[in-house]
Amino acid sequence: MIKTFTPEDVVRYHYNELENEEKADLEQAMLTEEDLGNFFFETSAVKVALDAVKRQPRKEVIDNILLYSATFARTM
Repeated sequence: MIKTFTPEDVVRYHYNELENEEKADLEQAMLTEEDLGNFFFETSAVKVALDAVKRQPRKEVIDNILLYSATFARTM
């Protein structure tokens, strides 16, 4: 049986959410299906860029959370 893979399968591949057999089948499909292979390379670049993003909340946000937590703790 020939499995048809979708872009969602490629995303699942990136995040290691496939069983071993399905992963092997998808890898073969990405080598033989140009659109699927191109999507893999495009999403690979996006994943690397997203993983590199380092975001932190503003100091005011952290201070507000700590203040709320301290206030809540005193009322218990």
